[in-house]
Amino acid sequence: MIILTATEFRKNLSACLDRVSAGETIVIRRNGREAARLVPCRAGDWRGRMTVRPVVLVPDEALIETMDDFREENPLPGLWP
Repeated sequence: MIILTATEFRKNLSACLDRVSAGETIVIRRNGREAARLVPCRAGDWRGRMTVRPVVLVPDEALIETMDDFREENPLPGLWP
């Protein structure tokens, strides 16, 4: 972990970002107190961390209804040819 003042951080921004990208953590202090912490972001596949899997509860036949059936059940004058 690297500890810098806000001024040091501002002067060395590019180098600091390189170090954070490499996996280090940088603490930025202002007036003797910790003001911010720069940590590397975790890249990864979010799909592998999903715990809830979607389940289709409708039978396949119900998903493949034709538009003609829909038009007959829901007549809207002027909208359907």
